[in-house]
Amino acid sequence: MNDTNFDNDPMIQPAGEIDTDIGIDSCFSAATHFQSTSQEADMPQATPHTVQARRKFDRTLWTKGTKAANALTPQLAAELAKIIARNQTEYSDLRLEVSVNARPKSTKGSANVLKSLIRQILMLSQAPKTQTAIRETVEAEFPHLAVNKDWTKPLPKWAADFAQKQIQSAMAPLNRIKIPKAACLRDLHNAAKRELIKEKGGLETFKAVIAISENAVVINGTAFKITTNRIDGREYPMLRMSIPGFLRALEKS
Repeated sequence: MNDTNFDNDPMIQPAGEIDTDIGIDSCFSAATHFQSTSQEADMPQATPHTVQARRKFDRTLWTKGTKAANALTPQLAAELAKIIARNQTEYSDLRLEVSVNARPKSTKGSANVLKSLIRQILMLSQAPKTQTAIRETVEAEFPHLAVNKDWTKPLPKWAADFAQKQIQSAMAPLNRIKIPKAACLRDLHNAAKRELIKEKGGLETFKAVIAISENAVVINGTAFKITTNRIDGREYPMLRMSIPGFLRALEKS
C-alpha cells in the first residue's frame, strides 16, 4: 500500500476503542482510548509481599484478534473510499487499500524474559543444560511472567540483533557461534552446545527418522530434494543440502 497520511484530514472523526489484550495496527489511526478509573479503584492493591501468579497465555486472543480485524477492515475501507472520493485528483493514479493487523499485546517485561533466555544460553555454565533447566532459571528470575516454552519460533528482529551482540561479547568458544537470520532459541541453544562439543574435541551424535522417496529424502520432517545430474549420457540421482540445513534437520530429533 502506498504511504498516505490521513491524520490531517478534517473529515475523519475519532471512534472509540475498548482496551482489550489485543493490539491493533492499521494504515491510519482513528481511535481514542477510553480508560476506566472506577474498575482500577475496585482492584486489590499489591503489597511488597504479594507474589503474583504467573501469567498464562490466552490462546483465544488470536481468535479474538481475527474477529476484530474482520470487523474493522470494511469500516476502514469505507472511510478510505470517502477520502479518495473527496480527493480524486490526488489519488486517481494510486491503488489504495487498508488492512488491520491484530495480535495479542505483549506483557510488560516479556522482552526482558526473552533477553534473559538469550543470556542464559550464551553462558558457559548454562549452555550445556536442557531447555527445561534454562527455562526454570529464567522463571525464578521472573516469577510473575510467562517464559517461552516454544523455542522453534523465529526471534523478532530486535531479539535476533540482541543475540548477535551477546554472541560477540560471549566467552570463547560461544563467541564463534553462527546462527541464521531467521534463528529461533533452539537454533541458538544447539549452536552453543555444538561449539562446546567442538572445543572439547568430542563428536556430536544424533538420532533421526529418515524417509526416502523418489523425489526427496525427509529427515525428521525436513525434506531435501533429490536432483538428477547427467554426465556422459548417464543420470546420477544426487542429494544436495547445506550443512547448516542438514544440522537443523538432525537437531529436530
